[in-house]
Order: sequence, then C-alpha cells, then structure tokens
Amino acid sequence: MPSTASTETEEEEYIFDMMGDLWLEIGESRTPCLVSSTAMAEASPVFRGMLLRGFSESKPLEGDWVVQLPDDDIDGFQIILSIIHDQWDDVPADFPELETLGFQQEDFKEALRLVYKVARVADKYDLVYILRPVAESWLRAPASGRFVPDKVDGSSAATLWIGWVFGDETLINWELRSVYLSAFVDENAGGDEHHAEKHEKARKDDGKEDCDQQDCRPRHIPSDHEGGMPACKEKTDRLPLWTSRLFGHTSPDDAYDILGLLDVTEQIESTRVTVLKSLLDPIRTFLEDNTLHGNCTISKAGTCQWHRARSNLLLESVCGATHEKLPQPESFKDSIQGLENKLDGMERDRIARWQLELYVSYARGLGIAPSERSKCRYHSKLYERMLSDAHGAYRKAPLLTLGKPQKAHLRRQRAQLGLGRFHMEW
Repeated sequence: MPSTASTETEEEEYIFDMMGDLWLEIGESRTPCLVSSTAMAEASPVFRGMLLRGFSESKPLEGDWVVQLPDDDIDGFQIILSIIHDQWDDVPADFPELETLGFQQEDFKEALRLVYKVARVADKYDLVYILRPVAESWLRAPASGRFVPDKVDGSSAATLWIGWVFGDETLINWELRSVYLSAFVDENAGGDEHHAEKHEKARKDDGKEDCDQQDCRPRHIPSDHEGGMPACKEKTDRLPLWTSRLFGHTSPDDAYDILGLLDVTEQIESTRVTVLKSLLDPIRTFLEDNTLHGNCTISKAGTCQWHRARSNLLLESVCGATHEKLPQPESFKDSIQGLENKLDGMERDRIARWQLELYVSYARGLGIAPSERSKCRYHSKLYERMLSDAHGAYRKAPLLTLGKPQKAHLRRQRAQLGLGRFHMEW
C-alpha cells in the first residue's frame, strides 16, 4: 500500500513518492495523493501535456503544486498510481477467488468493479500499456460472469468498457448479445428526464456506490427498469427500447458512451426484431392452425377444442390477457429473454400446471372433459414442436457485428497489452 497520513481535517491522503512534488486531488472527495510529476509525465502523454505545456495544471511559481481531478475515481487511480510508481505489491495480479466453481456473486462484482475503474482511468490518460503484466489474468474477472446465475446486476456497461479498453472482441460480442436479449419496449422511456437519470440521481442522493442491490432501487423505478436506460439517448420514431440493468457499476453517461463508441444502437434494435420474429413465428403457426383437416383426434367436426384451450393459455401467457392476437415482432414489448423464460416455464410446468390446473379450467369452460382422452394428439405434437422450434431460435440468437473502426481499435489495444486474438476461453 502507498503510505497514508491524516491531515488536520482527518482526511486520508496517499503518499506514492516520499519525495514527490505534485499533489493530485482525486474524485468528488478530493482525496490527496502525493506523486512524482516526472513519473506521471513519463508514463502518460496526457499528463505530460497537462503538466509541462503551460496549461492551468502546470507547476505554479510558488506554493504547492496541486492538480484537481474531480471526475476521476480514487479506487481506480490508486492502482494506476501504484503501477506508475513501481509499487506492484499493491496491484492484484489476479482474482483467485474467481478461479473456483461456486464463487460468491459479490466476489465477481468486486473484481469487475475494480477492473472497470482501472480500465477507465487507463483509457482516459493513455496508460493502457502499463496494464500489460496483469491484462490476461484480469480479463478472467469479466469472463467469469458467465458462471454467475442470473447475471443481471448492472454489469453490462462495465463489462463492455473492459472489453473496449483491453481489446477483447469476444467479451464485447457476448455481452452485447446479453444486452439485446434483455431489452424491452418501454413507452415511458425518454422525455426530459429518463429513468436512468432519475435512478442515477437517487443513487447519488443515497450515497450508494452502485445500484445493483435491492435496497438501492428508488421507489419510482420498477424492478425490471433498475440500472437500465433507453437504448437511444435521442428521441426517434421507433419504439423506445429499454436496455434493462445495463449500468450499476457505471453511470448512465458511461453506458451511453460505450454504446456510442461501439456504434451498435441500431443493430441492437434490428437484431432484437429479427430474433423475436424467429421465436414468434412458431407460436404464430401453432395459434393459426385452427382448422382440422381431419387431423383432430377428439373432434369429428368444427374447431379442435383442445387446441383452442391451449392457444388461449399460450396467448395469455406470452402477451397478457388483453391481447386477442399475437403482436408482430416490431411491436412486441417484452424482451427476448422474458419470452424465452415464459416458454421455458410452459414446457417445465405443462404437466403439473397446464394439464392439471389451467387446462382443466379452460377445458371445462369450453365444455370438454379435462382428461387424457380429451387431449388432441395431433395438436399436442404441434405444441411440442412449437416449443422446440422457439427454444432453438433462442439458442441460435446471433452475436452483433462490430464495424471496421471498432475492430481496428480493439487490435491496437491488444497490441499494447501483448494479447493474442484468441486469448479468452468462452
């Protein structure tokens, strides 16, 4: 650890160089850090320009040399300053707590938060290259998120930033897939004050470091909106798409910034519609198969009542009780992940719940006996095929494609860090 001392106001200060000549006051708390201006200028082209080229941050003719950095994070900066001043004992070489199966979700969050904060500072001050000794081991932290059950904790923007700074295209592609699979339509998203801005304001007012905890959620923000924001910051003619739980370890502005750098907003919207179509088409085919053509095994004429009962249940579960027909993909409001979860629940519960409870209720309402003999084997097979095809479409949901400028940036980042193209294992 850098040596610490207390000022007269009992604020903690960090001494990275006992002979240092420059005080950095970092973050909103203005935490003082004594550093070597020579080391900072040699390591960072940005600091070299700030300190040596006559800007307001240059050394004063008299008095202490103080540079204020209120927009930066002290946790991330501490690691950067330790590396610059060759204090590697204070830099985690890896995160061993994430190397074993069954690690705690909080361990993942802490590791991700630290790597994200360091990456943001390194990116801002052109210091990415100094992370070369730890780059490969640190990338295991966001990658381990795939072992975290129900990882919807506001980590997506942080993970995307890590991928951007460390040049990991694979990490970015899979995280973007998660983003568009969880995005849904919210007609109230937008206006003068977004949910995201309200949430960030409430987080700061409550003094919370991040907003992925249950007790951090402002009361005026629904749980499925937590840590989310509109996919597009500006108003458009398209349905307002809400990217759920995108930030949490970051701010809304950071989340918008990384989506802007990746230039994927329109692709998120278009790919979501394409995948939704592939999931909804099998459902639509089943719902519209209301003619017998001699195939119904329980009715000789008219509409198959078993199919009618099951169709009503399916439509109500997927779209809600107010819908009379299945919406088109462009106007479907639920997320792809939400739709998949509903279909998965239908498949797992179809014997215990559907056939013995809901189906019984619908069947009796339609005047047919709720028994195996009243089950249409023809439409039952169509139903099982529908579930199988929909699940298959979900599993085949594609990765987004980054543009040439983004891929070129990632190659440059990997070169700085000495990382090969396929250094991650997914």
